[in-house]
Amino acid sequence: MNNICFYERRKKLKFLIKNTLQKNWHKLLCATSVLLSLFIIGCIFFLLSRTYSVSLIVESDHTDIVKIYFDHPLFYSGFNERRVVLKEILPGKKRLLTFYVPQFFTKKLRIDPGEQGGVLKIYQMVIMQELGRKTVWSPEDIYSQFHCVDDSVDMVLEDDAVTLSFSDDDPKIVSNAGLLKESFSLFLLIPVCIASFFFYRYISRYSVDFFFSFFFPQRKQPSSKTSVIQPLDGLRGFATLLVVAEHTLHSFLGAGRSGVLIFFSLSGFLLARPYINSPEKLFSRESLCRYMQRRLERILPLYIVYLFIVYLVSFRFGEFLLHLLFIKGLGHLWTLPQEMLFYLVFPFILFINHFLLRNNIFLVALFLFSIILGWYYFVPLDKIYLYGMQLSRLPFMLPAFLSGTVFSYIYYKILINIKPSQKMKIILSTVAITIIFVFIFFSNAQLLHSSEIYAFSYCIPFGICAALLITVLIFTGETFLVRIFSNFFLTSIGVVSYGLYLFHPLVINFINKLHITGGLRFFSTFFISYFIACCTYRFIEAPLSTKRLKGKTMRATG
Repeated sequence: MNNICFYERRKKLKFLIKNTLQKNWHKLLCATSVLLSLFIIGCIFFLLSRTYSVSLIVESDHTDIVKIYFDHPLFYSGFNERRVVLKEILPGKKRLLTFYVPQFFTKKLRIDPGEQGGVLKIYQMVIMQELGRKTVWSPEDIYSQFHCVDDSVDMVLEDDAVTLSFSDDDPKIVSNAGLLKESFSLFLLIPVCIASFFFYRYISRYSVDFFFSFFFPQRKQPSSKTSVIQPLDGLRGFATLLVVAEHTLHSFLGAGRSGVLIFFSLSGFLLARPYINSPEKLFSRESLCRYMQRRLERILPLYIVYLFIVYLVSFRFGEFLLHLLFIKGLGHLWTLPQEMLFYLVFPFILFINHFLLRNNIFLVALFLFSIILGWYYFVPLDKIYLYGMQLSRLPFMLPAFLSGTVFSYIYYKILINIKPSQKMKIILSTVAITIIFVFIFFSNAQLLHSSEIYAFSYCIPFGICAALLITVLIFTGETFLVRIFSNFFLTSIGVVSYGLYLFHPLVINFINKLHITGGLRFFSTFFISYFIACCTYRFIEAPLSTKRLKGKTMRATG
């Protein structure tokens, strides 16, 4: 009854938000169109202002290395070795050195004329910007716009060149003002405004409900009183955030492994759920075919799209085939072969539980815990392994999956008939919060000034903790922790988590080219990946899910 009341309150909150948006819908669309116009103008402004390359016509009296450092005023201050391009120069005659700028936003540069000491003459500097725009700096311009940082270099203006006499004590000259001549052509306002107008006309055809369902997709809530979909979707969203955090923030190293262990435990828990009290559902040829078909329909469509973008577009057909057959799993794709192998092993686990152990909860729990605790000891890595990141051998992480399975048996065989007291809810919620705290802050040992990744070293305890967290969320019913994991934002992330997990590394590669770091790197990666995931869910995952539900309804009515 509490779950139903909680779900009704959620419906009222969503109705209130939708009603508020409905009343101000056209105002919101107008504001969005204006903001889009400003955003496009800003992007074009920065794009046209970007420095593409810096070319120097120089002459040296010795062989040396000329370095150019580029600043990044939006995210860094000063110069460092991460933002440097170098060229070798030979003595004897004038030479053209072209330095391609690795930074998107560059305002100033630093020239290091050499490492050995000597004389370097600069006759001309040419700065190329986007669309072929260039600025030619004469010796007079260079002399007036650069200054010597210390006494290690002496800069003299001559008739046709700027002469730099320097020692081997880290010589450098730095530009006084910004390199870029920022400009924005007014004629670009016309297409931007026209595009924004058509954008407004296009999106105004859709209702608030469409945009709400697009950006905050939710699974259809079953009528069952024991439905646990909402908090577990929120937990899946939390796990996705941990993965993105590890890949974008160094301080969260290992948190992504904790998130993956939550994914694995959820798979084991939810996969066992329908068969615990009715295991005979799986032991027929038709039901086994439906089981594998559902698993493949869940994994393959979006997976093939990702492989097509990454491998087929670049004509790496061998890599595409090896990944499609789950033989390889480079990068973050290492989790997919793990999932597929568990899908194959799971029916055998159920077979043993049903026919040999007679679904006795104590025998089943003893059997599964024995596998969990003894797996890595009795199954060495050189016997059973999967290829993962950088072609390294990874163990089959069966304990993480079975942790979810055994707690699923415990819940649906024992706990489902127990109504927890308020005191028990508080104790269990405290345990769950502690587990969450460990996942966030102690997946690695940085707080203890160590480089160890606990989520790697102690994956069995972390997997059991993930399964315990799942059980606590569904057993305690309506608590403040369940409300947090049932909020529509976290559950929306959980619904689109598969697409977000698959595509976020591509977004990270794009963000890296902009040299964005810190918290902005995390938020930029997340929101762009979330938008892509909403699109893939809307146009790929949701239609297939609807098709599966229709097929299930037809079989039931047939």
